[in-house]
Amino acid sequence: MNLLLFTEFLLGLPMIAGSLLSFLSVAAAKKIMSEPAMMVSPNNIGVTHLKPCYGLDTGLEANLRSFCSQRYGGPIQIILCVQRENDTALPLLHSLAQEYSDLVTVVITPSPPVVNGKVQNMIGGIAYAQYDHIIITDSDVRVNEDYTSLMMESFRSDTTGYACSLYKIVNADTFAEKLEALSFNADFMAQVLFASWSKAAPFCLGASMAFRKSDLNAVGGMTAMLPYLVEDYEIGKRITALGKRAVLVPHVVDMRITLKHFRDWWQHQVYWDMNTKAANYMGFVASVLTRAVPFALILATVRDADPAATIMLGTTVLIRSVCAQMVMLKLGDLDIRYLWLLPFRDCLGLLTWCTALLRRNYIWRGIKFRLRADGTIIPRNGCDAAALGADTST
Repeated sequence: MNLLLFTEFLLGLPMIAGSLLSFLSVAAAKKIMSEPAMMVSPNNIGVTHLKPCYGLDTGLEANLRSFCSQRYGGPIQIILCVQRENDTALPLLHSLAQEYSDLVTVVITPSPPVVNGKVQNMIGGIAYAQYDHIIITDSDVRVNEDYTSLMMESFRSDTTGYACSLYKIVNADTFAEKLEALSFNADFMAQVLFASWSKAAPFCLGASMAFRKSDLNAVGGMTAMLPYLVEDYEIGKRITALGKRAVLVPHVVDMRITLKHFRDWWQHQVYWDMNTKAANYMGFVASVLTRAVPFALILATVRDADPAATIMLGTTVLIRSVCAQMVMLKLGDLDIRYLWLLPFRDCLGLLTWCTALLRRNYIWRGIKFRLRADGTIIPRNGCDAAALGADTST
């Protein structure tokens, strides 16, 4: 009996902690998103947009064009960088460079992924940056015309080290894409909002971030990020170590994804969990205590779905779903037709957590890599990461 009570107590902890986190995430979303991003006047600081590209992502042309039509008071440079001379996106990139010859530069740096492929790509591009202020966004990001001004407003203060915007996945069509949208819009973004509001954990969102190139150079430059799986977190950690602050811009950009099959979502979610583990191992381990729904389901199973356990399960699911919906609405995600999948996604999330906890291999762009215990990448083909970075940046 004592063992059973102890087991029920252990299972109840994540239910309580996870439900509390849901409430606090709503409070954080209301606080942060009620403070609209400031844009006092057009900024005149020169900005380089760095866009690492790989293949023809869904909606790539519209995504890139959204950066070519920015309403901004200062000069803008857009660098579209790729690693393959036969990249399928190159015809589009060259077409945009011809159309927007005063804005767009295409940089091709042959560099087969050996360590962090995204960093290898960005090393080639950032070498051509004309301005000190750099904004990095993933190729699947689409923005409105005020995005540059909103991001740069944070840099009116010299104490700002880097700024990140929030993002949400839109136009989720397939079952896998709906799971992915819930993973980001209802789960990850809620965690980011809570972390920023409470200062409970550092954050740096590589899908949409800005910093000074001079600050990056002061902490080793982009080449120093080559061995790290989570290069955005490492950049943020190093820049804040200079005594500068992180800013979360209360602005949400859109991301468009293509996931056709369940296994695509599974692989990406495990990869994402491994990113979290590599960036903050203890925080990742402790996050199991916030997974309310799967532990409520386990508790109901242990108690043979008796009335009390069933009520607790239903209450936990209700709290999680309502709070997630409120956060999603604050992010501007009005498509909540697939919110009913959230309890299922949360249960799968516990399984991907377990998989990521035990796994040392991850898959990026269809290529398998191996991680060290400290979260750095073991170079493929025995290539030295530092030497690769030195060669690539020339």
